[in-house]
Amino acid sequence: MIKKRRKIEMKFNIDAIWNKAYIIIIIIFFSFYCPIIAADSYFGDDYEKNLKTAYNYFLKGDYLKSIKYYRNSIIAISGLLPEELTGANSSIMKISVVPEKRWISSIIGIQNCKIRIGKYRNAAEFGDKVLRLTGYNKPLILNNAYCYYLLKNYAKTVDFYGKVFKIENKNAIAVLGLFWAYYYMGEVDNTHKFLQRSLELDKNNKGLLKIRTQIEKSDYYLTMNSAYYNYLEERCEKSLKLYETSLDLAQKLSGAERLNAAIGINNCLVKKKVYFKAIIVGENILFEYPENPFTILNMAFSYYSLKEYEKSTLYYYNLHRLYPKRFDALYGLSWSYYYSKKYDKAKKYLKLAKKIVKFNKSLAELEEKLYKTNISSRFDNLFDKYGK
Repeated sequence: MIKKRRKIEMKFNIDAIWNKAYIIIIIIFFSFYCPIIAADSYFGDDYEKNLKTAYNYFLKGDYLKSIKYYRNSIIAISGLLPEELTGANSSIMKISVVPEKRWISSIIGIQNCKIRIGKYRNAAEFGDKVLRLTGYNKPLILNNAYCYYLLKNYAKTVDFYGKVFKIENKNAIAVLGLFWAYYYMGEVDNTHKFLQRSLELDKNNKGLLKIRTQIEKSDYYLTMNSAYYNYLEERCEKSLKLYETSLDLAQKLSGAERLNAAIGINNCLVKKKVYFKAIIVGENILFEYPENPFTILNMAFSYYSLKEYEKSTLYYYNLHRLYPKRFDALYGLSWSYYYSKKYDKAKKYLKLAKKIVKFNKSLAELEEKLYKTNISSRFDNLFDKYGK
């Protein structure tokens, strides 16, 4: 009887162990195929809770999660599907059925996050789209102005800051933004005008006081800014003349100012494809500043464009020696060696370039050319051996 009871107890214990093991296996299995959903992953139709969570993530610096919850908050009040808020064709315009005061906070939140993660163009385009729906909205306009300023699109920067300035002519952000935009555009009268207004609103701003001293000392800085702005706008002829004027004005200043003006002239000549003149200017710069990367690159590119590949190789190699991880140096070396018919060296620098930029259309083209060259050389050897 005792033996029988022990057998029953043992069987029960074994069954219990198997039951526990079975439960553990089931838990492990479902943990792979049914991931546990975080408690705060989505709050359904609760707009306020999604908005608050988004803002908390923004304060923590987790901007991607913040964007997710701002979008959730819009979904909660608009009836839009998640995919309608993402991608190039987002249906943001459909939100017009929702009272503006509710969803606009979410929109501004999304734009703030995009700015924080450095997606300035995307943030500006997003703002443009929303402003077409809302009309005047100060936070969105100021955000757009800031984005375009960082993108060096100073004309649009002036446009957006100007909208705020027309309504609030003592808005310190708009006034300061207009000053910096006009400063970098090299517009003398407006620069002085908004510098004065900025200092009236912030008398002890050390940066503005320093800039005022520079402007009063010489027209060099504004001329240089105007030259650079015209260069960005592809007005090379005008840019070149302004850089030449800057070089004359820089004679009374330091060597750094003269160097910057000369580099500007060199850049313009390269962009205008006047390579012989660009080389003459470049040689003069490198005589005083032999390690200037911009000029070395311009010299290499000029010789490459003139199909003087051995000389371009020398300059690209010098740039690579000084700055080993510069992609443009490795890229230039790859192509220069290829056209010099030094295929092994072309392969070497192509391989190094691909470590920095994994895919580049032009390098993929070069790789294919080198592959065909390799096949061709094998058959040449074969014919040499067996006779053609």
